Amino acid sequence: MKRVTHPVPLAEARARLLGYRERHGNGLHKANTLADVIWPQQPFKTTQGAGAAASRVLKRLGCKWRTTGSQWGWSLENL
Repeated sequence: MKRVTHPVPLAEARARLLGYRERHGNGLHKANTLADVIWPQQPFKTTQGAGAAASRVLKRLGCKWRTTGSQWGWSLENL
């Protein structure tokens, strides 16, 4: 399972992430966690692969990678 086998349109990914943001706040969220939000039925072979796939989508949607002290992750405030 190297690649996402069921692509999700960006509008649908945005809608899923907005729903997640309403429940969990702007973040900082780990990319592999957000991969499960974007592709809830997609099995990933590794969490690293899930995070890489999600990072590409998050960048296209305008999300920002942030670090604050010892915390790091994706901020969903720009969705």
